[in-house]
Amino acid sequence: MARDRRRRELGPAPSPCLLGSWPCSCWAREVSRLLHPRECAGALKNSWVRARTAGTEAGAMGGTASTRRVTFEADENENITVVKGIRLSENVIDRMKESSPSGSKSQRYSGIYGASVSDEELKRRVAEELALEQAKKESESQKRLKQSRDLERERAAANEQLTRAILRERISSEEERAKAKHLVKQLEEKDRMIKKQDAFYKEQLARLEERSSEFYKVTTEQYQKAAEEVEAKFKRYEYHPVCADLQAQILQCYRQNSHQTLSCSALANQYMHCVNHAKQSMLEKGG
Repeated sequence: MARDRRRRELGPAPSPCLLGSWPCSCWAREVSRLLHPRECAGALKNSWVRARTAGTEAGAMGGTASTRRVTFEADENENITVVKGIRLSENVIDRMKESSPSGSKSQRYSGIYGASVSDEELKRRVAEELALEQAKKESESQKRLKQSRDLERERAAANEQLTRAILRERISSEEERAKAKHLVKQLEEKDRMIKKQDAFYKEQLARLEERSSEFYKVTTEQYQKAAEEVEAKFKRYEYHPVCADLQAQILQCYRQNSHQTLSCSALANQYMHCVNHAKQSMLEKGG
């Protein structure tokens, strides 16, 4: 039941000619019910065999008589490797060899036209092998397609991430350049203001120095003028001590003769005479 259900799912059975890489003698035993011996010999000579099978086919066509064109290709060892455009793999050939029942060998040698395997059995085996091979190829193709898609998605994601990183880096560099430009502009503005303030302070200092110089000059002139006025108003008089020598001698004599002051009387008379003489001289000068 499982085999019939699988055969219905697979659809119409393919051409019952996928028999593996067998020698022509073994292959002829399998398909002797379909091909004439001369066609088998022609396949060995030309490596291509086109055979028309006549008879009835039981299956999806309702048991009506039909004909089928089958194409075989043989390699240098006269082994069938390609059937109807499908190249047989080593696995299929090995499975076909292993699936051949050993007990039927004696029946296959019975004659070219003796059918050792029923049509349904042969169709089932060929359909299963073709289905397995096709499923394997489709699975590998799907796997490769999936890997290719995954690789493409990964490549696209990597490209997108790289593009985003480049954009972020570019935006960050542009922002840094804008900040640096803004800071340079601020520094230039501050430097300009500092230079302006420095020029202003220098100008103010120059004005203050000029005013201070003018004030000092005026003050000096006023002081000089006031001093001259005071000197003119108040006349200075110069004086010198009169009879200074005699005065010094009298003082020394009194110190030495503190208990005998009369001994200094002669010096005192001389001093008095000198003082009177000085007074007389001053009066004579217009004193």
